[in-house]
Amino acid sequence: MGIIIILSSVRANFDLLGENIETGRRFSVTQDAGDQVQPGISGKTAVWLSKPRNESSDGRVYGEILP
Repeated sequence: MGIIIILSSVRANFDLLGENIETGRRFSVTQDAGDQVQPGISGKTAVWLSKPRNESSDGRVYGEILP
C-alpha cells in the first residue's frame, strides 16, 4: 500500500492529509492548531513539525501510525 502526505491550507493554517495512492482515498492526519509542516513518512508512520502561530517556539515533532 502506498500512502503520501499532502499539506492542506483549506483552513487558516496548514494541516496534513494522507492519500492512499492505490485507491485515491484521502483522510485527515492532523488538524491541530497552528501549522503542521515538514511531514515525513516511513511505511505507515507519519511525522511532522507542529509550529504554533503567534509564538516564538520552534515547534514540536509529532507522529502517528496511519490507517
